[in-house]
Amino acid sequence: MGSGGQAGDRPVIRRHPHHPAARAADLLGEPWTPLLVGSLAAGELTLGQLALRVPGLSRPSLGHRLRRLTTAGIISQAATVAGSRPPADLRSYRLTPAGREFLLLLDQAGAWSRRWLPPPSAREVCPEHLLASLCHGLDPATAGPAALPARFTVIDTPVRSTWWLVADGGAVTPRRTAPDNPVAVSVEATATALIDIWLGRSRCLDELRRHTIRFTGPRAAVRTVAAWLTAGRYHAARPAPAR
Repeated sequence: MGSGGQAGDRPVIRRHPHHPAARAADLLGEPWTPLLVGSLAAGELTLGQLALRVPGLSRPSLGHRLRRLTTAGIISQAATVAGSRPPADLRSYRLTPAGREFLLLLDQAGAWSRRWLPPPSAREVCPEHLLASLCHGLDPATAGPAALPARFTVIDTPVRSTWWLVADGGAVTPRRTAPDNPVAVSVEATATALIDIWLGRSRCLDELRRHTIRFTGPRAAVRTVAAWLTAGRYHAARPAPAR
């Protein structure tokens, strides 16, 4: 276990603390843990970069979650030059060996969920979080800057919503307000189509044939955005349907 955390930051073992699987499940099931640990899978990130990858989580709550994961030994704060104290947004975090092994557990839980649990409905999903997951890990400098900003309109949620994907702090992130730059690509899609694409159950071409997604813009930019949507980890191994 990590050290240095306050008592209030210790992982809460709610029931059956003697049971190893129950202890792991309590940590696994804490809100935001999968997103934070998954965000660090590719390498070290600053607090500011993590904040962009977990939209909807306030800075105080983000700091609290990071302290809890540090205390649990899942992540560690990167060393700084002796005597220096960088601003909070520039403090870096990385996975520990225990965190990298914990990431494998998250992947296994995700694979089980995709195989045996029904996908969420459009009413259950937050479009902002879904879009953040779809563009997770994209570097705007190399992924195709000519395709940004991209406007996404989700048409089957209780309230029709529009979001813009923009380059921000070395990441591609969704925003609710329109950027100053002209839109390169417009996408209209059902949340159900985006969910199925994210989970690896479908491809953009499949959804185009079903008329559940539509792209507008220059062909090269459209192809870039379509490639983004199917670049997630779940497309590496599309699951067999549950029986």
